[in-house]
Amino acid sequence: MKIGIYNHQYLRGACPGCYKYYLEGMKSDAAKSVKKALEIYGNDIEIVNFTDIGPYPNSSIDRPGYRRMLDAVRNREIDVLVVYKLGSISSNIDHIIETYKILKENDVHIITALDGKAAEEFLEKALVEWTNRK
Repeated sequence: MKIGIYNHQYLRGACPGCYKYYLEGMKSDAAKSVKKALEIYGNDIEIVNFTDIGPYPNSSIDRPGYRRMLDAVRNREIDVLVVYKLGSISSNIDHIIETYKILKENDVHIITALDGKAAEEFLEKALVEWTNRK
């Protein structure tokens, strides 16, 4: 089973010492994501990392790592996407739902380090609501 881990850290032009803090947080989130994947799917997994770090605001999905992740989803190169929390995808709920639709169309599941498989259940309900409002 191939597991894609997506991580994003927006470096906001902060002080050099702050970058270290941001990077440590990102590494911690990635480690928690891997731990959750191992808890749910066991040790027989292959992990593929997709990372965005830099001047990429969370409100935008125009990020190189995000695009590589979506390419992997569309090419069916991963079976599951793991993010630390749904907000790791975007702070825009429309972006999160659109991403989930692409995952679903390609039979890729999503879990979060914080909520495990419950994240996909939440997204499924949100998709129904989102579709009804469009």
